[in-house]
Formats: sequence, C-alpha cells, structure tokens
Amino acid sequence: EQAVLYWLALRSDVGALPLAGGMAAYLALGTPDMLVRAQLFRAAFEAAEQSSAALFSEELDRVDPWLLVAVFAIAAPATFFVHSTHLKLLIKWHGELTRSSPNRHRRAPATRPPAGTREVDREARRRRLLEAQRLEIT
Repeated sequence: EQAVLYWLALRSDVGALPLAGGMAAYLALGTPDMLVRAQLFRAAFEAAEQSSAALFSEELDRVDPWLLVAVFAIAAPATFFVHSTHLKLLIKWHGELTRSSPNRHRRAPATRPPAGTREVDREARRRRLLEAQRLEIT
C-alpha cells in the first residue's frame, strides 16, 4: 500500500514538502503496525516449523504491549473515519436519488419505454453522477 500511495502522489500535483511530510507521518504511524505484523509472521513461521501451537501463543505473549496499544490507537480512529465517510457518502447519494425521482410514490407504468431511451437516460445519469463526484473531490 505504501508503494501505491507513493506512486499516486508522484503522479499528482502534490508538492514536494506535503509529499515528504505525508510520507514521514505515514512511516511514523505505520511503524508499530509493521513491527507487530513482523512479530506475528515470525511467530507463525516458527510455530509451523516446529508444529507447535503453544509456541505461537508464547511468541504472541512476547509482543510489546505498547505496540499493540499504538496499533489500535492509530488503526481504530482511522478505520472509523474512513467507514463513517463512506457511510455519509452513501446516505447523501441515497438522498439525491430519492429527491431526483419525482414519481417515486407512483407506480411504474405497465408498458416499457421505447427501445434505446433507457440507455440514454442511464448514460445521462452516469455523467451527472461522475460530474458530482468530481465536484466533491475538488
């Protein structure tokens, strides 16, 4: 994920100073997670090598508690922020869909629309949604 972020940042209009600051913050905040993952992988490999689940639990007990606290203190708020942002976007999108449909309480007509009109309407709706997303991003 770090390589992807670096690749995207270098191809955007992000300046060198914000890029360096962001990468430094990412590395500082990601270090406890990487250390915990490394210890877990090492414990799993040693346990598999010796076919001992008890060895795995012993290795897990050796993980520094401050690392676990740091991982959860960083990961939990970040995950909550990302998922709450996604939920807000879904609620907003749903509200726009229901408001944009003036006939949402009426039953649909029994006949189908003429051939080709649904595709045109769908394409126009797709363009409007893409334009709205572009406006939100900028």
